Amino acid sequence: MGRFPVARNTGRGRGRSSSNRRSNNENNKREYKFYPLGIGNNKATFDQVKDKIENDIQQTFGKGSRKIVESLRNMKEYDWKVGVPTLKVSVNTDDAEKNRLNRQYELDYTEESREYKKKIEQYKADMEKAYAKIWDKYTSEPMK
Repeated sequence: MGRFPVARNTGRGRGRSSSNRRSNNENNKREYKFYPLGIGNNKATFDQVKDKIENDIQQTFGKGSRKIVESLRNMKEYDWKVGVPTLKVSVNTDDAEKNRLNRQYELDYTEESREYKKKIEQYKADMEKAYAKIWDKYTSEPMK
């Protein structure tokens, strides 16, 4: 005990309790969920919830999250027709060189199309996970 017998947290200085401030903070905490219009206080706006979902997906999904987040931002599915692999054909006049190039183009095409299909499958699986996460974590009971 010190020189001055004083009860804890009753003074006017630095030792003041922060329990009151903590309860106010908890009451003011926004709830990041989708709610029907006009229900409740302290609810986040649609854009705030959408930003929170995008950040959450980027943190948890890893490298495939870019296309998912882009789909959520644009509010439509990613257009996979943009990067479709195409088979190139050699226009060389020498038959041996033309055959060699065509064979190389075929190998490249099969590899590119295999990767392309893999990306589409991963995207679909990640979209299902994203829908499940949004439904579980960001949709309120009245909306369900």
